[in-house]
Amino acid sequence: MNPTVLNALTDQTVATDMLISAKAAIKDCARAISETVSPQIRSMLRKQFDAAVSYHEQLTNYMMQKGWYTPHNIMQQLKVDMQSATTAMNLK
Repeated sequence: MNPTVLNALTDQTVATDMLISAKAAIKDCARAISETVSPQIRSMLRKQFDAAVSYHEQLTNYMMQKGWYTPHNIMQQLKVDMQSATTAMNLK
């Protein structure tokens, strides 16, 4: 396989994994904020939540710029996902 294609696939895979993790961090922070009774901990968690949302936005914009993530066009996203899956299955 062409090393350039493999590097691009690896970059896309890593970015996708990071995006999934960022989404989980947002959910986890929101859940923790709703469960805590300490104002100091709630304040700290809100800062972490804001940082997670900002990181998610930056990563989403990067992935959209690369054409790896098209949240407003589900058919295009499906095509990108299918191409990635096909490439991954054909790796030797």
